[in-house]
Amino acid sequence: MALTPNSLTVLSIGATRPNGQAGARRKLHLYTSDDTHATVSGAGYFSALYQRLNPGDIILAALDLGGTPQLRAYIVTASSASSVSIAQITTV
Repeated sequence: MALTPNSLTVLSIGATRPNGQAGARRKLHLYTSDDTHATVSGAGYFSALYQRLNPGDIILAALDLGGTPQLRAYIVTASSASSVSIAQITTV
């Protein structure tokens, strides 16, 4: 399936960088989709949303809602006009 841009919602806007330096604010997003983890974590899945996603943003994803629902957490590792990269958060 494909990305559904309207399914990405900002839940919270946090502080700037932890050391207090100026920079983009970090955001916590909720994304809901019938897509699976394998699809969402694939290269370039979120690329169309590069203007809304910054490195360090966290995405909580409720996935496979039409099948076996699951919750995954991702961190945006890079974001540019050419692509958005994410990594799954496996430890907290």
